[in-house]
Amino acid sequence: MVFWYHNLDILDYEGNVKILTQEDHQGTLSRLIIEKATPKHSGNYTC
Repeated sequence: MVFWYHNLDILDYEGNVKILTQEDHQGTLSRLIIEKATPKHSGNYTC
């Protein structure tokens, strides 16, 4: 399981924020997608 954070707060995966996660024998790949980003989406993202 992968958790994403925005400025140290757990990210809410609703609205225009989407997380795509794939798992296979080599490991886990997680992508954060923000559609129609606005200034409120600026900051540090970590997983």
